[in-house]
Amino acid sequence: METPHSVEWLANKEWEWGIFGPYCRKLFSDYSLEPPKNVTFNPRMDVTRFAGGYAEINATAFAAVSSFTSETNLWTLPNIWTYIPLGNMRAGGAFECRGGGIYSTAATGPTAQVVARIGVSATPSSNVAMGTCATFTLGNAVSAQPWAFQYSFVVNRLGLATAGAQAVGHGWFDYWVSATASGNVVFGGVVASTIDNTIANGFMLSAICSTAAASTSFTTQWVMLRQLN
Repeated sequence: METPHSVEWLANKEWEWGIFGPYCRKLFSDYSLEPPKNVTFNPRMDVTRFAGGYAEINATAFAAVSSFTSETNLWTLPNIWTYIPLGNMRAGGAFECRGGGIYSTAATGPTAQVVARIGVSATPSSNVAMGTCATFTLGNAVSAQPWAFQYSFVVNRLGLATAGAQAVGHGWFDYWVSATASGNVVFGGVVASTIDNTIANGFMLSAICSTAAASTSFTTQWVMLRQLN
């Protein structure tokens, strides 16, 4: 039986969680074992994720955002729930973020846009833009109806100093319009060349509305990010 909190015990916990973390790496190194084929064994990385392994997922829905026209983050800081650990952003690395929630509108649904960004800030404009979708119109008098998104991106250059990494990605945003219709927009294609790979980073989806109303709100119910290689 393993001793709780021993290296072996902690390594097995990392394995259960779908990560090849520092305790797994130490165990594999101590026993001269070959690392799994679907992970990169780099001692400088604090966490190396299996393909299919997601970062921690929020336990409950985030607070709704409403009454805004300027760009607003749809969940708490990007480097908390959709984080990219320091060292995991590497040339050739690929990442995927997914999420979903509900939205409500006033009698006349406003137009809106969603924006993909990478960074650490609660202020969207302080994060690096990865693409903005075309303007779309939300449903009229919608109450707690679903939306969902997916965004994937690849890192194709690292920087030795801050703001020197480059990445590009694409994604989609689906939303309920009425009982008989739904909408879809795609976004991305922006080659972002000022990403800071010298810090623990994060992905964020933000939104812009044409009119501010307390009855128009977005609630992110869940969001998760994984490293694909």
